Amino acid sequence: MNYCTNALKAIYIALFSCIALVTYGQTTSEIVHFANEQYKVGNYSTSLLEYQRAIFFGEATTGELFHQMGRCSFQLKKYDQALEYFDRAYFAYDTESLKTASLFDKAKCNIVTKNYNIALIDLFGLTDSLPENTYRLKQFYIGLCYFGTDQFDEAKTSFMEAVNPSFVKQRQSIDQLLSNKRMLNHPNPKTASTMSMCFPGLGQFYAGDYKNGLNSLILTSALITLGIKISIEQSYIDGIFTILPWFQRYYQGGYMRAEKIAMEKRAENRNEVYEKVLQEIVSTKN
Repeated sequence: MNYCTNALKAIYIALFSCIALVTYGQTTSEIVHFANEQYKVGNYSTSLLEYQRAIFFGEATTGELFHQMGRCSFQLKKYDQALEYFDRAYFAYDTESLKTASLFDKAKCNIVTKNYNIALIDLFGLTDSLPENTYRLKQFYIGLCYFGTDQFDEAKTSFMEAVNPSFVKQRQSIDQLLSNKRMLNHPNPKTASTMSMCFPGLGQFYAGDYKNGLNSLILTSALITLGIKISIEQSYIDGIFTILPWFQRYYQGGYMRAEKIAMEKRAENRNEVYEKVLQEIVSTKN
């Protein structure tokens, strides 16, 4: 029953689509033209639907339409759908240059979703005997993947390959930025955590968060002081069992917080380097 129902729906959709096409007097090329215009003005949902209509009637270049559908999906942040369309475009295209273009868009999609290793597989599948600009774009994408997986030496090599040797100043800047290990790896989250285990607040100070470091130091110091006071005035047992749960909570929270702060700070530092590298590369394109 479900099979018959679905079949009837498909027939009705096809029938009404054909009626609509005849009614409005649109050819497939007109549909594609309208889809292109909608894409240019940012109406990606409408554009995608129109490309799908053009595919349905089957008179247009399928590879190009799949590619455009992938681009619409990418703009709509439907990345899984975009990947599927880019993949279909790759196998539908006849020429190597168009296949390469679809692979680049597929890699870009995987980079945005942080599937860097998958992107690298596609990028390494491209030959090195590419036109110069295409080769440099390939190296740029490879650099992004390496940076995303914290392989900074490899990222530096690829980013340098992405820039024409005539841009000496930009290449030197990229080299310096990606050779700055302190900027890329400081602060170390494990070091921050260990420091706060040894002395509450010290890890936060190391990570540059003085406010949280001071709070941790004051809280744990106050609890220790209160525990000593209770122990003197009442008994050691009272001091330990009254204060220990609170001390343990803030002490453990302190070194865990120190590790998180350090991770966030290191991510900030790396993002700063990343932005500066991109600026240098973009400046070579102007």
